[in-house]
Amino acid sequence: MKIRCNRKSTIFCSQYSFDGWHQLLDGGPIAYAILDRIINSPYLITLHVKSLREEYSRIRQ
Repeated sequence: MKIRCNRKSTIFCSQYSFDGWHQLLDGGPIAYAILDRIINSPYLITLHVKSLREEYSRIRQ
């Protein structure tokens, strides 16, 4: 069995904050197991942007 840890990258994109992922996965041991594999050694990039729909609606008015 090949180990993927520290050899390949996985990108997760979410509209939810990083702090709320455990609750979104319904908590419990399965959520802990999933998050343990996802957040082993992450680079966390948080973007704060406005919705393009919101910007477009201002232009049309």
